[in-house]
Amino acid sequence: MIESSNYYYHFPDVLENRIDFHYNHPKFNEIINKKILQSTIRFVTLGESIDVLKDSRNPQNDSELEFEYVDITNIDTIRGIPKPKTMFCKQATSSRMRQVMHSGTILVSTTRPTRNAIAIVPENLDNHICSTGFAVLKCKSELMTKFAFYALRSGISTYQFSKYCSGSGYPAINQDIDLKKIKIPKPTLDFQQQVISAIEMVELQAIDLENKSKKIRKEAEELLLLELGIELPKEEKIDYYLCWFDKLKNRLGHGNYHPSVKRLEDSLESAKYRIVPLGSLINLKQDSIELSKNPDDEFFYFGLENIEPNTGCLINVQKLTGQDILSKTNIFKKNQLMFSGLRPYLNKCFILEDYEEAIGSAELFVCESKEGISLRFLKWYLLSEITIRQTKWILSGASYPRLDESDFLNLKIVIPDDYDEQVKIFKAVGKKIKEATDKEHRAKRKWQEAKKLFEKNGV
Repeated sequence: MIESSNYYYHFPDVLENRIDFHYNHPKFNEIINKKILQSTIRFVTLGESIDVLKDSRNPQNDSELEFEYVDITNIDTIRGIPKPKTMFCKQATSSRMRQVMHSGTILVSTTRPTRNAIAIVPENLDNHICSTGFAVLKCKSELMTKFAFYALRSGISTYQFSKYCSGSGYPAINQDIDLKKIKIPKPTLDFQQQVISAIEMVELQAIDLENKSKKIRKEAEELLLLELGIELPKEEKIDYYLCWFDKLKNRLGHGNYHPSVKRLEDSLESAKYRIVPLGSLINLKQDSIELSKNPDDEFFYFGLENIEPNTGCLINVQKLTGQDILSKTNIFKKNQLMFSGLRPYLNKCFILEDYEEAIGSAELFVCESKEGISLRFLKWYLLSEITIRQTKWILSGASYPRLDESDFLNLKIVIPDDYDEQVKIFKAVGKKIKEATDKEHRAKRKWQEAKKLFEKNGV
């Protein structure tokens, strides 16, 4: 833990042409040097052991090709794996060049690198592209890729990333200069293999728990559909379709007239209960706060990164002062439901239960249920495949696809009139969800155990 200091001093001859606070903070140097000096293993710089690749291409030059694209939001920071999104090159929003990934290389986010957005590129992503916010690293023969990956995710590397970052709002590390100064351990190849094997054994246990959790969550989804009498149609890939002008209804977005939308609507019509727009079940709240007037006050703050996809759980909740929060914020109150209007396909929705009040991203719709409506029923419904299929075709914006407020309020909800029936359904589904969540928590503890194994092995 880095202790805060009100002041410190350095002599000019040790500043190394960097006068920013973090680079020269004595605590960083003390912890980093102590760890390296006490280790029985030799440390080397990334510049000595890893090559930074610079392959790039312009997606718009490949207008007929499909590609997998990875940016910082697509990295699973717990497991260290990329979860790419599929795009057509003609959908690229600018003619800007993108980096090319190669299997067996390591992606390291150079923007906010302390978030641990680090991953190994698998074979299926070979020659696809990623954000220029990544450094693409290739290990030299004497250092195993997976060992270097574990080293870059370790505590000693995180301290070094903090030291070398510059900038306030979006701290970044220069991949051509400072990234190459990062020191990582370089034991013998036999020792590297020994460490990798020990960590992989624990990771396999975590993966097994995650697979069991996914199976239970699928059962929970099927139970919700069964209780509501909904049979979702199979989604088909459609390259093109036609829509007549008299059907456009003043809306030119092509997704609103996608055949999948009509198929989904038809399936909902045959449900056991009535279909109503979400707006008839909730009231939207738009309370906000002007943080410039409260710079020293402390708040519990939730950004979109603090909402776990698919689960309705909050993660890594922070307590920040008003001056530390840069974006526009809304006020959240206990027992309100929040739904992410930005990239809703990431499936982020939660109910504030553990805090009386908090503030957070203005990208979240803040909802209170009307009388006779179970907010917990709505939570599981909004986290279901039904909602994902509705929102995926009606988003606006390319780089930051959003759900308009009117479209959010017009989402189709299948819901029993009887409140007790709503409660019965969410309890049945919630029981399955709790079982899955317990396994996910155990899996996370296993991932953390695997991460700590690296340093327990003397590195």
